[in-house]
Amino acid sequence: MVRHDIENGVCCCVKHHLFDTKLSAHKAPIEFLEAIKVKRGEKWYNKLREKAKILA
Repeated sequence: MVRHDIENGVCCCVKHHLFDTKLSAHKAPIEFLEAIKVKRGEKWYNKLREKAKILA
């Protein structure tokens, strides 16, 4: 599981973690993920996906 993997960590303020209606990790998880993929890059995302498959 990559949930607690340090490479999966994202620092965000309370607004973006809980309260923002457009980019909240909880209220708009798909949009949040897409924004993080843009910020961190597809290579980062694909690496985590592969690691998740191995650990599953």
